[in-house]
Amino acid sequence: MHSRCPEDHPWHPSQVTIEKLEKFCAAIRKAADALWDRDEDGDLPVECHLLDRTRYQPYCHIPVAYDHHAETEEDHNQILGALTANLCSATERLDMYMRCRESSVRTGLDKDVRLIRNMAKVMAEVVPVKKVKREAMEKAAKEVLQWLQQRRFNWT
Repeated sequence: MHSRCPEDHPWHPSQVTIEKLEKFCAAIRKAADALWDRDEDGDLPVECHLLDRTRYQPYCHIPVAYDHHAETEEDHNQILGALTANLCSATERLDMYMRCRESSVRTGLDKDVRLIRNMAKVMAEVVPVKKVKREAMEKAAKEVLQWLQQRRFNWT
């Protein structure tokens, strides 16, 4: 979407009002309630997420299967692969955001911008996209934590 489209353009933020979005969500909830029964907690067996693309970027993650549904090593590898892909996607998005921010804001934040960009690069290097064994993921998590602690982040 172009950031400066005319008001009559279907992608202009004024075309997707809160009222229209709420009406659309209500119709989807009504259809889901007609198709499926809710469990004892009131949850449906499907989940639908709507995103106002005139205001927000598209989702950049993939669904991750429940851990307790994994029966084979291949199932576990698929879960780990999805988690890793989501982490890499978020890291790439963070890096892209920080590059944009860095190029548009030249203030005292430059040091923090570079630090977060470096953190994103370390995450991308430490966590490979391909299938990874549990031990490698634990090692990667420890390395990232050490890197953060060396730079005075304390996220534990």
